[in-house]
Amino acid sequence: MFKAFPVPRRAYLEHVSKCTKWLIAIAAEISKWIGKSGRVILVGDAAHAMVPHAAQALSQGIESVVGLAQILRWARPKLNVTDLPQLLERFEKFRWSRVDKFIKLSLNNAGNHSLPDGPQQEARDA
Repeated sequence: MFKAFPVPRRAYLEHVSKCTKWLIAIAAEISKWIGKSGRVILVGDAAHAMVPHAAQALSQGIESVVGLAQILRWARPKLNVTDLPQLLERFEKFRWSRVDKFIKLSLNNAGNHSLPDGPQQEARDA
C-alpha cells in the first residue's frame, strides 16, 4: 500500500504498531455570541467551533479577538457601558459572514477528504 511513498516515510510507518481512528465532532451552531446582558461575548471556538479541515479555527479565533480589541480601542474614548450591547451586535454581525465561510469550507473539505473508496474518491485523487 505504501510502496509509492518516499523511503523516509516508509521507514516511519514501519514503527507504527497501532492506528486509531479519531472521530471529529461538529459543534452545534450558536445563534448568538452575545450574552443576555449585552456585556459578554464569546469568541474563538466558544463562538464558532469548526472541524480542522481548513486549518482556520485558530486563525478565526485570533481574528475575532484582534478585531474585538480594535473596535473596543477605537470606541473607548467615548464608549458608555450602555453602548456596549450595540457595539457587540455590530461586531458579531461583521464577523459572522467571514467565520461562516470558513465553517462551510472546513465541512466541505472534511467531506472531500473522507470519501469512501469508489468513483468519487478516484476522481478526487486523479
